[in-house]
Amino acid sequence: MAEAISRAFEEKKHLIVEAGTGTGKTLAYLIPAIEAVAKKKKRIIISTGTKKSARAVDGKGHTFFAADLA
Repeated sequence: MAEAISRAFEEKKHLIVEAGTGTGKTLAYLIPAIEAVAKKKKRIIISTGTKKSARAVDGKGHTFFAADLA
């Protein structure tokens, strides 16, 4: 999933992915998104369907950056 997302960013294409609960969807798109931002110095907007999903993205993003800066 992460590889497909990374390719979609590189090729500037849309991608629809569906996966079950607990499969790592958030990190699967968050890590390639952060990588794309770091490489290209561009913005990426992540839109979620629910507030719960937005909190998960926010929490995992903070955890990722905190670990990266430590």
